[in-house]
Amino acid sequence: MTGGATWSTKATPMIGVAAALMLVLGTLCVGHAALTLVHGDARWGWPGYLCLALFSVLALLRLQRTGRTPASSLQWDADRACFLVSSRPGQYHLTQVWRGPYWVTLGLSTPASPRPLYLVVWKSSMSPGYWSQLAMRIQAGSGRFQRPENKENP
Repeated sequence: MTGGATWSTKATPMIGVAAALMLVLGTLCVGHAALTLVHGDARWGWPGYLCLALFSVLALLRLQRTGRTPASSLQWDADRACFLVSSRPGQYHLTQVWRGPYWVTLGLSTPASPRPLYLVVWKSSMSPGYWSQLAMRIQAGSGRFQRPENKENP
């Protein structure tokens, strides 16, 4: 594996649209369910509709904030055996992994920061060769935190 592999966290436009739609619809569904529980079978009136409007405005503000954040690029540094993130200083090590069919979410941490950095890498935004390299790097690094400790049988 080469030391210069770089992976982008930028989502393709279709994924961005799907994520926005899921966020807005999910927020409205939760708001609708909460209002239905509070009011029961009674009519909502203008306060209920105002709450739904507030839910949708909050979801849209969240989407606007997400759209303004630049995408990071993730790079493997073979010399130091760590990940480097373009938008942040420091050497990151893999602490958590969540795999999806078309994406992978990586939890990365540094010794200086106790809070992990979560990055989503989309399969559709890269070539199959780079996706395979990332999968191999994750497999090699995930053994450190997924291995259970067994004192009787090391």
